[in-house]
Amino acid sequence: MRYNAVLLDLYGTLVDIHTNERDPKVWEIMAKRYTRRKAPWNPQEMEEAFFATISDLEKRALENCGNAPDACPEIDIEKVFKLLYNQRRQYDPHLRPSSQNLRSRGARRFGFFFRKASTEYIRLYDGAASFLKDLRDVADKVILLTNAQSLFVRQEMQNLGIFNLFDALYISSEWMRKKPDPYFYHIPLQIHHLDPARTVMIGNDAICDVQGAQAAGLHTVYLRTNLSPEEPLPQADLCVEGPDYDAILAYLRESTR
Repeated sequence: MRYNAVLLDLYGTLVDIHTNERDPKVWEIMAKRYTRRKAPWNPQEMEEAFFATISDLEKRALENCGNAPDACPEIDIEKVFKLLYNQRRQYDPHLRPSSQNLRSRGARRFGFFFRKASTEYIRLYDGAASFLKDLRDVADKVILLTNAQSLFVRQEMQNLGIFNLFDALYISSEWMRKKPDPYFYHIPLQIHHLDPARTVMIGNDAICDVQGAQAAGLHTVYLRTNLSPEEPLPQADLCVEGPDYDAILAYLRESTR
């Protein structure tokens, strides 16, 4: 039996990354960027406003879901960068009003500056790219299902050379929901007409990637990596220490016989 699809998490499963969004240098860079665009901030105030805006958007998103107990809403970080601009923008009477609004391109640019400044390193785990290619031996489709921001993910996947190794990408910020929300899991299942009993989720988070997938009826593989939460081993079909892709492939190949 071949799998209909393998669903994969990204950060902590295929990609090793370390970011520090509380680094004062990040906010010095961002405050200067905004000030140049006539939206003056000082670094400390901007940092506080950034996290307060995220918290406010998350509360609103949960309210929009009716505060359902299993709902896990997601926000789009691009909106945060727009709101920070709008809070401090200064109008220039010599410019047309339309040219003084921060458009999506401008918000994305701020987002890229932020991600670059706050990322200490980003790299694939050894063997990750080969692993994605080898999954074709056991599954009809290889699909990304990740809790992340599209603003960052798509560019980083391109830079890491794995963007074209997936049949489809499901990024939480694009759907406004995230794992372990059952709604987010059911999106690729419905779109690709996947049988949950012939679909496996691979990830490094016991709640998001294992419990969430099991609630949707999927098989599960858990990797405990350096980015996994501190948690006991879950009751997954397979648990491995570290990004042991050889062990995962061996298990998947055996289970498809």
